[in-house]
Amino acid sequence: MSTLITLKIGGTRQMYLSKIIVNPKNYQVRQDLSDCVQLHQTILSLFPKVPEEVKDKNARAYFGVLYRTEQFFKETRFLLQSDVEPDWTVLPKGYITSNDAVATKNIDNLFNSLDEGGIYRFKLKANPTFKMKAKDSEKKVRIPYKREEKQLRWLSYKGNLHGFQLVPSQLNPEIPNVVVSNNTTLKGKRVKNNKKTMLTFHSVVFEGVLKIVNMMDFVNTLKKGIGSGKAYGFGLLSLAGGG
Repeated sequence: MSTLITLKIGGTRQMYLSKIIVNPKNYQVRQDLSDCVQLHQTILSLFPKVPEEVKDKNARAYFGVLYRTEQFFKETRFLLQSDVEPDWTVLPKGYITSNDAVATKNIDNLFNSLDEGGIYRFKLKANPTFKMKAKDSEKKVRIPYKREEKQLRWLSYKGNLHGFQLVPSQLNPEIPNVVVSNNTTLKGKRVKNNKKTMLTFHSVVFEGVLKIVNMMDFVNTLKKGIGSGKAYGFGLLSLAGGG
């Protein structure tokens, strides 16, 4: 995967792509990587406070923040998309490997590279789930899809909703050209009203080829992400040129 393609959607804000190579020997980095809630808080610390006049105080949504962690050979990095430029100077000493380990660029100009009907390679770290009623309760809970067949079906369904289709494999037209990997579990501790809750997310990485079939819906998807758990490092859709 090379360049993330995304775009400005209305208003005066611009879109930014940031990459930060973190120091895995740093204590806070290790804590963030082991607790998705703590990582969420670190990511949001890079942005200003939501203005008082804004009713919805969801900072992640307000600043258009989507991100994921990646292991690239021996390199641990965060890939971050936002419509406000992050302030990396707030990170504690030793969090990044060097001053050159942070790169942020405006990516508005990449919008023109997108074509309806265009075929692109993609990468997505997602939390594929379905909702069902909890036992002895009317409350619905999210249940993860853990079988690859159902994970791919979930992704195909999301594509139909969000303006893209999965391109089939050349060897078997009935199977999408998508590799599913990193079926892992992420955990985090959330404290609300002095009550601690353990959050658990099933993490899946999809890499493959998609076709844009509805530009408006697809643009909105690039902006808002796919699936649940966006606050905790899921949902960022990356594209890497025409396929």
